[in-house]
Amino acid sequence: MDSKLPAVSIIIPVRNEEKNITDLLANLSAQTFPQNLLEIIFVDDHSTDATNRILDQHKSIHRIRLIHLNGDRYGKKEALRKGLEESRSEFILITDGDCRLDKNWIRNMAGVYASKNAGLVFGAVRYDPGKGPWNNMLELELLSLNGATAGAAGIGDPIMCNGANMGFSKQRYMQFLEEYMNGNASGDDVFFLLWMKEKYAPEIAYVKSKETTVYTKPPHTFPEFWHQRIRWVSKSTSYRDLHLILSSLIVYALNVSLLLSLLGSLIVPELRWGFAGLFSTKCIIDFIFLWMITGYYKRRNLLILFLPLQIIYFIYVSIIGFAGIIIPFKWKGRKTNPVQLIQ
Repeated sequence: MDSKLPAVSIIIPVRNEEKNITDLLANLSAQTFPQNLLEIIFVDDHSTDATNRILDQHKSIHRIRLIHLNGDRYGKKEALRKGLEESRSEFILITDGDCRLDKNWIRNMAGVYASKNAGLVFGAVRYDPGKGPWNNMLELELLSLNGATAGAAGIGDPIMCNGANMGFSKQRYMQFLEEYMNGNASGDDVFFLLWMKEKYAPEIAYVKSKETTVYTKPPHTFPEFWHQRIRWVSKSTSYRDLHLILSSLIVYALNVSLLLSLLGSLIVPELRWGFAGLFSTKCIIDFIFLWMITGYYKRRNLLILFLPLQIIYFIYVSIIGFAGIIIPFKWKGRKTNPVQLIQ
């Protein structure tokens, strides 16, 4: 089995992760993947907290390499590029500094890459199960996105992935960087997926396994949540994939229709029947979908928040879908325009 596993370089861009990095280091040291086939590269993006000190202290223990971005380079994109320049392996895995990994994460991702001769492999990203309605609603929402990601990949037309849990051929990614440039501050994970789908679709592999699920922490405050979602939406103006564009427009149009019919019913009472019918239909479809997803992850207890989330969701999507195109966001302490190349 081990003789068929490829050498792996893990690249982890980090910025101000002092509260999370120790857990990630522990997960990396517990991996079942052969150490002689593995290199771990942390690329620090000008951290201002104790991230560098913690990584320096653990370099000899965890056999990691710590690289620093120069003063004229900053941002996650540049950190990933720097890591690629320094990496020695053809198969690259990437994740984030605040993530938690199963002990078989590397072995399973590398195994799929090798067995399927893949150019891109990716898996699910979940929030750490938390306490309270806020954390539970965020977890339920992300589970729905995981379901949509897996479903689209399952029919051979992937439209979403998450850079916290993906791996790729270094050759393919370097080709992507040469051919594809956009002004987005984030989103190279999705843009790489769409580029691969256009040029090398048979090489894309979604890894459906609980052992390859990566866990991350949800936004703890509303401002964190707001800026995260603005960042997610900001890249949508650069989408060129017809399926992704149509899916996004249909979802957004449905939610805006719900909001407008609700507001309109305050003036024209008859519109409340249209709102009730549309809202009920959406609830039934969403509940069936989430019943399957939460069952797979054994989190059906989250469905107690299904109705409150449905009431909030169409309002939130209507607002965030518009705001994400025009409002700057903050990420890792930096203020960024919706479309802005970080370099």
